[in-house]
Amino acid sequence: MIIVSNGGGCAVSLVLDRLSVRIGGRSLVTDVSLAVAGGEAVALLGASGSGKSLTAAALTGSLPGSVRTSGRLTVSGRDTSLDTRRRLGVAAIRQDSFTS
Repeated sequence: MIIVSNGGGCAVSLVLDRLSVRIGGRSLVTDVSLAVAGGEAVALLGASGSGKSLTAAALTGSLPGSVRTSGRLTVSGRDTSLDTRRRLGVAAIRQDSFTS
């Protein structure tokens, strides 16, 4: 689940446009787009290996440096690079596979 906050407790909006994630020449996620309204929570659902965790990691800026991303992310009306997520207050809550 992705929760969007500006760090001050106020919800903000998030728009992701055509996210792609690549390692070397291999595409792992291709053309993912989504919009999250202020105060809204979104769950990413899909089969194992479908790119849910990579998408969440790209949104939160937690991908290793060897991974390349492309696309556009707008947070609270601010267009930003996909490489600066840590400063935007975007976080992911991951499922604990041992308790579910």
